[in-house]
Amino acid sequence: MSFSWADQNKNGEVDITDASNLAFCFGATSQAAASASCQAEGATAYAYWQRNAFESTAGTIGTGEVAILQAHLGDNYVAPFSWNPTSLKLICPTHRPVHSDC
Repeated sequence: MSFSWADQNKNGEVDITDASNLAFCFGATSQAAASASCQAEGATAYAYWQRNAFESTAGTIGTGEVAILQAHLGDNYVAPFSWNPTSLKLICPTHRPVHSDC
């Protein structure tokens, strides 16, 4: 679960966009109490990033979530390949599509 969770924008790679989205919500204890930047990410931004199993303080987005994302930063779903080669066109995850051809 941690790779697919860390890839918040579901582009097949845990990248700086995912990290910045988590950073916007760091320290939040609810969607209503989240920063304006976190709220601008959408009505479910807090609910997406907040995971009690990863937290030292239940309900607060903190270092546990950051550590999980950091461990996967730079990971790619099909690395070292890319989605561009024709030979990989039909490779699709069974749990959630990350590419428009799936």
